[in-house]
Amino acid sequence: MDRQWVSAVLLGTTFMVFGFGAAAVSAQSPRSPEPASGPRTTEEAYKNIQVLKGRPGDQLIPAMQFISNSLGVECDYCHVPGAFEKDDKKPKHGHQSGEF
Repeated sequence: MDRQWVSAVLLGTTFMVFGFGAAAVSAQSPRSPEPASGPRTTEEAYKNIQVLKGRPGDQLIPAMQFISNSLGVECDYCHVPGAFEKDDKKPKHGHQSGEF
């Protein structure tokens, strides 16, 4: 799979998901209960958010599922199973370094 194509699909699908909104599905546990002031952002709700900052936290998992399905890969292609916040896998760095 061409690396630039994967990067383009990843970015494009991310913006599509957040543009249309998505239903909440939680696979990664949030840090703490939601404050009374309203919905938390992704960086408030999850650990080590690098790219999707400022977005509603309840949209992160649906966005990741959409990206996974669009690329034809499973979550563990980029993420360490059970420790999604870790940066141990090279594909997770692709958006920053241009490499996959």
